[in-house]
Amino acid sequence: MKKIRKLLITVLLSLCAVFALLGFSGCDFKDVITGQIVKKGGITYEKDENGNSYIIRACNSSVKKVKIESFINNLPVGFSTGVFSECYNLTNIEVFEDNKWLKSINGNLYNKDGTKLMQYAIGKKDELFVIPDSVTEIGWGAFEGCRNLKSIIIPDSVTKIDAWAFSECYNLISMVIPNSIKKIDIRTFNGCSSLRSIILPDSVTEIGVSAFKGCSSLTSIIIPDSVTEIGWDAFEGCNNLTIYCETRNKPSDWDRGWNYSNCPVVWGYTGKN
Repeated sequence: MKKIRKLLITVLLSLCAVFALLGFSGCDFKDVITGQIVKKGGITYEKDENGNSYIIRACNSSVKKVKIESFINNLPVGFSTGVFSECYNLTNIEVFEDNKWLKSINGNLYNKDGTKLMQYAIGKKDELFVIPDSVTEIGWGAFEGCRNLKSIIIPDSVTKIDAWAFSECYNLISMVIPNSIKKIDIRTFNGCSSLRSIILPDSVTEIGVSAFKGCSSLTSIIIPDSVTEIGWDAFEGCNNLTIYCETRNKPSDWDRGWNYSNCPVVWGYTGKN
């Protein structure tokens, strides 16, 4: 039986490959199950290393709508960050109501109590998104690859923005960081080539590695004197940027390559320069 099952799985996966070459998408045969891997409704689920749950690992890049399962083979279903970052057509993420850890709000993915925005459906056509007041954390890569949003409003309830959160949001123009945020994490705004304006509050103490890499439209940024750490190459590729630092000298915990791209720097900025 095991040999027959393996043979059938091989045949099904081979047919999927043929259909893909012919230009057909969504080849899931409704359910393709290999024990560790389950493909269903445009989503690939994989059993975790402990065998206690299934985690979303990939998404068919052509799908416009997905509905996340609650259970696979009687095991609960969770989420792995970054899996929807190339699903550029995805406009609606739904979740079965009895999912243990996840839920959908207006077609976007949140944790069960709605305090963490885990994934924005990056194929939506909206140019403005207002994050709900219930949210305290924006997840790793939550908006990564979004090509339509020009502005995102972050409420004061948000206290943490994870790495890569807005990476490659090519059309994002402006951003105001609330004074509840302490860290601009690794590659948070990586590749936001249309970003022209960003305001950092005095609450920020750290700017991560390559946080603003590739923000080629950004012409100025004010770094408050509350910032005690800046990672390597935080402003790589910001070819039009002038950096205004409120501190008079480079703090010791700023990486020696923090301004590796050699952007012009104004030290001791008071707002009157």
